Amino acid sequence: MTFSVLSSFIQQSLNIIYPSHCQFCGEEMDAINAPIALCPDCWGGLKFLQTNSCIKCAQPLDSSNVTGGRPVTCLNCVKAPPPFTSSMAVFEYNDIIKHLLLQFKYGDKTNLKILFAKWLFNRISDNLADIDYITPVPLHFFRLVNRRYNQAQLIINEMKHRHFCPDIQQKCIPDILQRIKHTKPMGHLSPRERKNNIRGSIRLNKKWISEIKAKKILLIDDVFTTGATFTESTKILKKHGADEVHVACIARVPHRR
Repeated sequence: MTFSVLSSFIQQSLNIIYPSHCQFCGEEMDAINAPIALCPDCWGGLKFLQTNSCIKCAQPLDSSNVTGGRPVTCLNCVKAPPPFTSSMAVFEYNDIIKHLLLQFKYGDKTNLKILFAKWLFNRISDNLADIDYITPVPLHFFRLVNRRYNQAQLIINEMKHRHFCPDIQQKCIPDILQRIKHTKPMGHLSPRERKNNIRGSIRLNKKWISEIKAKKILLIDDVFTTGATFTESTKILKKHGADEVHVACIARVPHRR
C-alpha cells in the first residue's frame, strides 16, 4: 500500500469517527468541534435535561418549576405515577437530535454510538453505583433482522467496551427481556394506541427469572415518547421480583403544552 493510499484510508477512517461536516446542517467544522459531530450553532440548539426534568418521567420542565436543583415530579406523575422509579434523559427531543437518532437507527450511522454512549454515560453515571443490571428495551426478531442491530444495545455495548466504570461489564446484560410480538411502528400512534399496541409483546427471558429478584435494573432506549414501552417492560420486570426499575434514554419527547 502506497503512502498516499494509506493516508487517504486513514483520513476516511477519521471522518467516520470524527466527521468533518456537521451531521445536522452540513457546515464544515474544525477539529475542536469534530468529536461532537455538530457545529457550534447546532450544538447550541440542543437542550440538555439534568435537573430541569421530572425525576419520574424525564418530562422537560420550565425553569420556574425547578427550585434549587432539587428533584421535581411533574403534575402528571403526581396524579398517575409510572411503575418505574425514575427516568433520565440526555436531551429534550428536537429536530437536531431527531435527525441524529434517525441517522443512527435507520441510516447506518452506527458510528454515532460513540457520541450517544458518552452522552448517556455522563447522564447516568452518578446513579450507577446502586444499579445491578443494565439492559436494553428489546427488539422483535423480524425488526432486528430488518434493521440489523438494536440501537439501544449498541449504546450499551459502547459504554461496556470503553470501560466507563470498573464494573459496568458485569452489569450490562443484553437479553433480560425479549420481544415476543411483532408490533406495528408507533411513531403516529396516540398514547392509548401505543399502550394497546405494546401490551403482551414483552416477556422475561427465563434464564433471568431467579437473577432479577430484589435487583435494581436500568432500562435503556433511544427515545422516551409516551413511556408505553418502558412501562410494559417495567411491569414484566417487577412482576418477576425486580426491586426497582429505572429508565434512561438519549432524548425525551416533551408533552404537548
